[in-house]
Amino acid sequence: MEHARLCLKCRAPLINKRSDAVTCSGKCRSQKWRALKEQSVLIPFRLSTSLHVGLFLAAYAANQGIDAYLTSLVSNHLTSNI
Repeated sequence: MEHARLCLKCRAPLINKRSDAVTCSGKCRSQKWRALKEQSVLIPFRLSTSLHVGLFLAAYAANQGIDAYLTSLVSNHLTSNI
């Protein structure tokens, strides 16, 4: 039997939804987005063009976006210093 997919917000079954759907409705999708937005912190910083290109290439090589790549670097750094 196939595992039932559940909404990431309210845990309702995703019946008759697209195969890539993760929420059951627009309401759950917006609530999930707002919750993620509250968890994030914007940190402005400036990089030279060459550093930005290096960061972009490293993220691309890791098959991630720059934000996900930086998040993984920070979390790895924090866990290694515990």
